This record gives sequence, C-alpha cells and structure tokens, in this order.
Amino acid sequence: MSNTIESSPIMDKLKYAVSFLVAFTLPMFMRLNNIVLGVYIVILLCDSIIYKRKIISITGIKQAIPVVVFFILAFGSALDFEKILVLKYLEKYWSLLLMPMLFLGQENGYETYKLKLFKGLVYGCFVTLLICNFNVIYEIISHNEPVNYFFRWRHLGHEFSKIADTHPAYLGLFICMSLYCILNKIVDFNRIVKLVLLAGFTIGMFQLASRVALLIYIIVWCIFFIKLLRREFKWVIPVAIVFITVISVFFTFGSEYLKDRVFSYDSVMKDDRFERWGVSYEIFLEHPFLGVGFKDITNERVLKYQEKGYMVAAKREYNAHNQFFEYLSLNGIVGGIVYILSFGYLLAVAVKKKQYVFIFLFGSFFVANLTESMMVRIQGIEYFALFGSLFISKFNYKNALR
Repeated sequence: MSNTIESSPIMDKLKYAVSFLVAFTLPMFMRLNNIVLGVYIVILLCDSIIYKRKIISITGIKQAIPVVVFFILAFGSALDFEKILVLKYLEKYWSLLLMPMLFLGQENGYETYKLKLFKGLVYGCFVTLLICNFNVIYEIISHNEPVNYFFRWRHLGHEFSKIADTHPAYLGLFICMSLYCILNKIVDFNRIVKLVLLAGFTIGMFQLASRVALLIYIIVWCIFFIKLLRREFKWVIPVAIVFITVISVFFTFGSEYLKDRVFSYDSVMKDDRFERWGVSYEIFLEHPFLGVGFKDITNERVLKYQEKGYMVAAKREYNAHNQFFEYLSLNGIVGGIVYILSFGYLLAVAVKKKQYVFIFLFGSFFVANLTESMMVRIQGIEYFALFGSLFISKFNYKNALR
C-alpha cells in the first residue's frame, strides 16, 4: 500500500492558484515570473515532503528523461575543468530538472494542472498585450503623435514589447498556443470574452511583427476555418468578409515598415541571422564532439562576428538564433543529436496518443526554434519545462509508444 497522505484542501488551492500564476506571468516581466516560479517549486517540494510523495523513482527518472536531458546538456556546457563547475551558468536551467520530478510526484498531476496552466497562459498573453498597448497609447499622447502612428515602427516589435520585459517571438509563440487552446476549446470562455481575446491576439500579432509566430498564427486560423466550413458551409460568406476586412485594415493602416517586415521577400532573405547560423556552424566544426561550453561560446562568436564584419551581432553578442546550431556549438554533435531525438520522441508520443494540443505545442516550439534559440532564454526554458513536464506526467515512459 502507498504511504502517501492526502493533501489538505488549503494546500491544493494554493498549488492551483500558484500554478495559474506561473503560466500567467510567463509572457511578461521576467523577474516577477522567476519569483512566482520559485514559490511554485517550493510549494510543490513542501507538498511532496509533507504528504510523503515520492519525488524521485526509477520510473519517474525514465519518464522525465526527454525534459531533464536538456538540464544535463546545460550541466555539461557549464563544466570548466579549471573551476570544476561554474554554477552561475545553470541558474536558468534548474526548472528542467525540478519541474518534471515534482509533476511526476503529484497524483493526477496532468488533470489537476492542465486547465490552470493553459488558462493562465491565455490570460497572461492578453494582459501582456494590454500593458504594451497602454504604453503605446501613452507614448502617442505624450509625443503628440497622430493616431495612425499606432502601427509605425517605433511602436512595433521590440519597441512594442520591451515595456513588459518580453521578446516579440516568445510572446508571439505563447499567443499562438493560446489561440489554439481557445479555438479547440482546451480552455473555454463565454462568447464575449472569447471574441475580445481573439481580437486582442490578432491585433497584437501584427504589433509584435514576428514573422514565424505570425505564420503559425495564420496557419492555426486557416485550419480552424477549413474545419468550420466543412461542417457548416453557411459560414463561407462571413469568413470571407472577415478575411477581406482584416487584410484591408492591415494594408490601409499598416506602416511601410510593418508591410516590409511581414510580407517583403527581401526582408526575409536578407535577414542576417542566416549569416549567424554559419558562424555557429564554424564553431561546431572546430569543436565537433563536445562543443565549446558556456564559458567560451560568447567570445568565440564575437570574434567570428568581428572577423566577418557582423558588427551589430558582435556588439549585441547575439546567439545563434537557431536552437539546433546553438546546441551544436555549445555541446557539439552530442547536443545536436539529443535535441533532435528528444523532440522527436515527445512528438512521436503525442502523435501516437492523439494528444493534438501537445502535437501543436511541441511542433510550434520546434518551428519557432528554427529562427530563435529559445532554450537559451529563461522564457523559452520555462515554457518547455512547464508544459513538457505536464505532458510526460500523463504517460508512463515504458508504454508511451505502445
């Protein structure tokens, strides 16, 4: 018989509330989110100790491998044979180790936290957009700018999102996930709330001007409309009207910067991140087996950026902006293989078990990592740790692919 003691109602309510807040603060204010995440981990640890939940077991370790392996890669990158280990490099990565173990120790963890986490993410994205738009309105008024400056370059992209201490590509990905949850009723809202959320997200996606995130967003809408029209053909005309209206508004009020940023072929093909991929690949060729690690990666990249004349990239110390090349340069061929195999496994399980929300979650995250190194920044790390842990808590590792 199990020695586990049933949690108190107060502890359960506390866990539910803080799990909502972790996802709610994920799209915004990194320090605030870090504090909430820390509190959440402490609460789950206390819950596991007080109520005698088994945090670590052989089965649990096996289940957690697809997530924990990224902490192991970070640990390997942090190794410094002169100082043995530089712990400061691991600060961002602890959630990849702790979250899977703690989730697996919770009884019915998946059913308990699924709704709280997804709903928290939806509301968090919307509030983040509100904060950014209130700032835009304030700046327009304080600088006595005309209303049509709303979609000018100074209120788009990084300029739009920096007030909330977030990155356009990351916030855009979270909004895509939120859109999927709303349209597929993973989380449900009344009609008015749903319309407000969808309108806010659609406007916000153009303000963020993140090409990959906007492409994913449009694909989600297209799939939804196709399914809708197959069920009810009467929606053809309303859908066509909405589509034409959105396109007309964009081309009427969108600035030239926004149009070029989103739709210009030249802006895509001349993106200097392609050149930065080449730099990270060169570093991999020079250190093919174990990579250069955290200690030397920045200096190695900056030197190569300077050699090739990529002065902006050198000054801002840009990362690879591609997670696969990031792991190749940091961890060598080991990192690249682990990255592909881990995501391949998670997607395979999601497909096998027909978990469509996680097919989309892992698939969209992988696509976003083609142009971003999301497992380098804490927002991306936590997003993967949180929802990856939620997913693996649903299935037993041994029979996941049966």
